[in-house]
Amino acid sequence: MTKRSLAVVRQGDSCCRPRQFFRTAPFGCRGVSWLPTAFACQYMSLVIIAQLAFASRVEGQVTVGPNIQVSIVHPDRFHDEVILASDPQDARHLLACSMVFSPTVGEWSVIIYTSGDGGLSWRPTFESRGQRYRERNGDPACTFGVDGTAVFTFLSDQEGDTALERLASHLHAYWSPDGGTTWTPSPVPADLGSLFDREYVAVDHTHGPYRGRIYLHGQRPIGTVDASPRLWPFGVALLRSLDGGKSFERPVLRFAETSGRQVFELGNGVLMSNGTFVCLVEQLDLDKLDKYGGDSVKPSGPQGSVKVLLASPGGDSLSPAVLVSELYKAWGADVVMPSLAVDPGSRAFRDRLYAAWDDWRVEPREVLLAYSADSGRTWSKPVVVNEPRRRSDPGASSNDFGPLVAVNAAGVVGVAWRDRRESVDGLGWQLRFAASFDGGETFTPSLPVSTGRMKAGQDEEWLVTALGSRSSGTAVDPMFVRLLRQEWSSGGHTSGITADANGTFHLLWADNHTGVHQLWTSAIRVAGEGVRQGDTTLAELEDISRDVEAEVTNVAYERKTQTLTAELRLRNISDSVISGPIRVRAVAVRSDVGIPAVVNAENGSHGAGAIWTIHGGGHDDRLAPSELSAPTAIRVHLADPLVVELVRPGKAKFNHEVLDLGLRAFSKPLGRRPAGAASPQP
Repeated sequence: MTKRSLAVVRQGDSCCRPRQFFRTAPFGCRGVSWLPTAFACQYMSLVIIAQLAFASRVEGQVTVGPNIQVSIVHPDRFHDEVILASDPQDARHLLACSMVFSPTVGEWSVIIYTSGDGGLSWRPTFESRGQRYRERNGDPACTFGVDGTAVFTFLSDQEGDTALERLASHLHAYWSPDGGTTWTPSPVPADLGSLFDREYVAVDHTHGPYRGRIYLHGQRPIGTVDASPRLWPFGVALLRSLDGGKSFERPVLRFAETSGRQVFELGNGVLMSNGTFVCLVEQLDLDKLDKYGGDSVKPSGPQGSVKVLLASPGGDSLSPAVLVSELYKAWGADVVMPSLAVDPGSRAFRDRLYAAWDDWRVEPREVLLAYSADSGRTWSKPVVVNEPRRRSDPGASSNDFGPLVAVNAAGVVGVAWRDRRESVDGLGWQLRFAASFDGGETFTPSLPVSTGRMKAGQDEEWLVTALGSRSSGTAVDPMFVRLLRQEWSSGGHTSGITADANGTFHLLWADNHTGVHQLWTSAIRVAGEGVRQGDTTLAELEDISRDVEAEVTNVAYERKTQTLTAELRLRNISDSVISGPIRVRAVAVRSDVGIPAVVNAENGSHGAGAIWTIHGGGHDDRLAPSELSAPTAIRVHLADPLVVELVRPGKAKFNHEVLDLGLRAFSKPLGRRPAGAASPQP
C-alpha cells in the first residue's frame, strides 16, 4: 500500500499545514463516556466500511491563481451582486455580470464583462441604465446557451412612496448570438407581475430532446396573481425559452404553504442529465423569525427550511418542494443566497446534487453542505465545510457566510465562502476555497483565494446617493433632499462560481480592499478526480451503516502525551453475515477542547480519511448476526488542549466533547443496495 497525502498549494505561498479535523453533524450513535472526569465525550458517531483488499488513497492538489481585476476599466465605480458563467464548449470563454453604480444618475445599473482568455483579461460589452429618475437596475443573471450563444437578465424598479411601490420590480432579458459581444432584447411575459425578484437562468446542455432549452426562475408573491395587496406567501415562477433565449413563455408557478408569512431567499437552478430542472430555496417564516429571533443574533430555534423544487424534463410543471434541512437564519445579517450544483457526469457521482448554505444553529455560524444521490428525492445530513476556529484566531467568534458550490467534470466538488477567521472587528472577510474528492463527505484544508479583504469602518470610499421628495401638499410640510451612504458589506446577495470545460474552478466576488467595491476573479485548479467512498479501495463497496453498531471500551486519556486511546468493536445488528475484514473510514474528526489528529491510521491520515481494519470474531473474518468483532485500537493526539474549569457555580457535573469521530461504512456481501446508491442517513 502506498501512502500519499493531500497537497495544498497556493501560487507564491509555501505549503499549508494538513487539515487536522473536519466538522460534521453527528450521525446516529450510542452514548460513550470517554473520560470519567471533566473531559467526556457525549457520543461517538460511527458508520463502517468493509472491503477485501486495499491499495492507495486518493491524491489531490489545489492551486489558487492570482486575483484578476475584472472591473479595471471602471476602478472608481462600485460593483456588487455578481454572477459568473463559463462556456461548456470553450474553457476560454467566461461571462461576469454585476450591479454597478452610475454616479451621473445616482443609481444602480447592470453590466456585463466578457473574457476570451480564461479570465486573464476582461472587457465590458453591455450596460443597462435606468431610463427614468430614481429607476434602479439590479439582480443580474447570465449564462451561456448552446453553440456559443448567451443570455443576460436583470430586474428594474423605481422608488416610490408606498411599500408596494418600493418593492415593485420588472424583468428584462437579453439574448446574444455571439457569446456576449452583442445583445438584443428578448420579450418576456407582460403579466409576470410587478414584484418579481432575484431571478436566475440555466440552460439544458445535455444531448437529450430538450437540449438548448433555457429556464429562468424567480420568486413572486401570491398577491401579484389575485391582485390583492398581500406580499405572502411567496412562490417560485419558472419561465422557459424554447428558442435559445430570444423569447420566454408564461411561467409555471409553485407557491409556499399559506400558513404563517412564508418568504424565500432564492438560490440558483441546475439541469440534470435527463433534462430535469432543480432549484434551491431557503424558505423563511416571518412569524418564526419574530418568535425565535434572528435579526443579526443567533436564533433560538429554526425559522425555516432549505428545500429544492424539481421540474419534470422539459419544464412543464414544478413539483412540491423537497426538504433538504431545517434552517437557522439571521434576518438582515449577511444575507446571501444559497447555492446549488450538480455533477455533470463524472464516473463516481454523475447527477449528484449539492446544496450549500450558511446556518446559525451553533455559534459561530457555519457553512453547511448536503448532497442527494437520488435526483433530489432524499438528502444527506449536512456537513460543516468551514474549519472550526482556533482560540488564538482574531475572528474566533466571527461568523462565516455566503457559500458557493460547483462541480467539475472529474467529480471534484469546490466550495467557497466568505471567511472571518482573521477578522478583528467581525465584519471584514476573505474568500476561501476547499475541495471534496468523495462526493461531499470530507473537504481539503481551505485556502485563501482573495488576497485583499473586505473592510468596514476603515479607509474605504463612501458610496453616497441622493433621495428627493416633494411636499405632501400641506403648508407645514417641506419637500426634502436626503444624502444616504450605501454599504453592502457582503459584496451583494450573490457571488460567482463555475467550473469550466477543462475542470478549472473560477470564482468572482466584489470587495473594497482598494477602497471601492471592485470585481475580482481567480482560477483554481484541482488535480485529481472524485472517488466513491473517498478511496479507490472502497469505491465498489456497499454502505452497511445501518447493519453494524459501535461499541467502545478501554477508554483512556494520557495527559502527559495528550493522547486519547480506545478499543473499537462492531456488532452485526443485521440479519445477514458480513464478510471481513471490515474497513473503517473516518469522515469527521473533531473536538471542542483541542485540535485532534489521528496517530495510528493504517493509511497515514491524521483526520478525515483515516482508515482502520476491523476483523471478524471468527477465524474466517466473518461477522454473523449479533456477533461482536475483534477489537481495533484507535489513538488520537489532542494538541493545544483547552484548560477546562473543573468546578462551575451551581454545577456538580458537566461534560465536554473531547472527541467526535464520524465513520462511514460499506460492504459488498450484504447486497441489499445497488452500487452508486446514496449513502443512507444513519
